Amino acid sequence: FYALPVISPLIPALAITLIPFSPEWVMFRAGGLGLPLFLAIASITPVPIFLIGWASNNKFTLISCLRTAYLFISAEIPLFLSAVSVAALAGTFDLVEIVEAQAEMWFIVPQIIGFIVFFVGILAESERVPFDIPVAEQEIVLGWRTEFTGILFGLTMMTEYVSLCAWSLLLVTLYLGGYQGPMIFGSPLASQIAWVLIKLGVVVAIIILLRTVFPRLRIDP
Repeated sequence: FYALPVISPLIPALAITLIPFSPEWVMFRAGGLGLPLFLAIASITPVPIFLIGWASNNKFTLISCLRTAYLFISAEIPLFLSAVSVAALAGTFDLVEIVEAQAEMWFIVPQIIGFIVFFVGILAESERVPFDIPVAEQEIVLGWRTEFTGILFGLTMMTEYVSLCAWSLLLVTLYLGGYQGPMIFGSPLASQIAWVLIKLGVVVAIIILLRTVFPRLRIDP
């Protein structure tokens, strides 16, 4: 109960180490298998969430952890298929080589349907509107986070936002050219890192905007 909120944000944070911020700045290159390793690590995320709901010994958290398992498993299938289609187009599983393959044209153009599917999958993986049933305030208080307060509650919220950043970075890498972009600083490395962060900021802002524009409606009997 106390250890799982500490462990849960570390899993998506570990996946972020595979994202290339420049050809030279990749924390872990993974021997050309960055994409499948990212997906493998990210697929572990619902496990601690499920265990948190079970360990809380509360009917609301139990309902929420079951919803989380259903939601994540359902979302991972289209996410993985979209990611594999990008790998097939680039001819590699290496994330750096996938970004380099987008030097002339971002993959969002030939893979627009895959981009839309991947974006919707990110909403589900990060429990954002309209896929927020695991934390439905009007039905099950705050879902699997209900029994936590203080720093432990903060860590459970961190899990959601670290996961959002991890999947958004993968979206930027696969479809939006990653670190590709015109020189905006004197250093190529600084420009490449800046482009990744700018694209990440735009994607995250759109996802958070959806929660603001389309609030969860109250369910009346």
